[in-house]
Amino acid sequence: MRDAALFCYDWLYMDNEYNRYMTSPATSPENMFVYTDAAGEKKSSSTSKGSTCDLAIIRQLLSDTIKAAEILGTDTEFSGRLKERLEEFFPYQISPETGRLMEWYKDFEDAEPGHRHLSHLIGLYPGTHITAETPDLFEAARKSLEIRLANGSGHTGWSCSWVINLFARLKNGERANDYVRQLLSASTYPNLFDAHPPFQIDGNFGGVAGIAEMLLQSHEGVIELLPALPQKWREGCIKGLRARGNITVDISWADGKLTKAVLYTEEDINAVKIRYGGADYDFAVVPFEKNIFKP
Repeated sequence: MRDAALFCYDWLYMDNEYNRYMTSPATSPENMFVYTDAAGEKKSSSTSKGSTCDLAIIRQLLSDTIKAAEILGTDTEFSGRLKERLEEFFPYQISPETGRLMEWYKDFEDAEPGHRHLSHLIGLYPGTHITAETPDLFEAARKSLEIRLANGSGHTGWSCSWVINLFARLKNGERANDYVRQLLSASTYPNLFDAHPPFQIDGNFGGVAGIAEMLLQSHEGVIELLPALPQKWREGCIKGLRARGNITVDISWADGKLTKAVLYTEEDINAVKIRYGGADYDFAVVPFEKNIFKP
């Protein structure tokens, strides 16, 4: 992580137009935008500066590297440099026209409005820095996703799986379940391989990850139970989910409500914060024992 952060630190440059650090050249994988050239003609390009995808990945990396250094008690000077760089980072941009999270440093016209990639939403998932605690960005990410889907995105297996995870992070269980059903009905072979075609394991791994994300989230320092449970999943149970902090969680629910969760850890901790139904609970944990939580 340190060396990756050092590479990105050196790669970033101070852009004279915005007086912010960004990357160049930058892409948003496989996608393109429309721009007007000096002659007034519209053309397509896949390369600009400061793409949202680039900056989301680097923002996440630098933030995580700072946290890791704090935990390990090392690299204080380097962490300080990373913090300074983040303070001068090119910020996320929200389109004044549509309210969506912009994919590029400018609000370019989409060359393919329903593109299957959702790389500009990495900060929402798998990243952890666009959350309900950043409401403007959270809503902009939701609008960006809905606009992309309205134009046909999510039609390949792995893209559909990514959509499941994004809606799970948006705490929208109904929309997440729509794409679980689409993944199984339109992008899964009878042998359960993901259909690309001919086959792409990303859809299998991503679909499982998305279902797990609907039932358990822990990226905000809180273990949230059933954050995106759809109405049709009225009852069920799941065992062996792993929350951040090396905590194993079993969950049971009935009539759409949590009945109990069992937490187990070998780590030397004595309490965790649990969130369920919009309420937070300080929950005592005894290592190496089954700790039963009931709301």
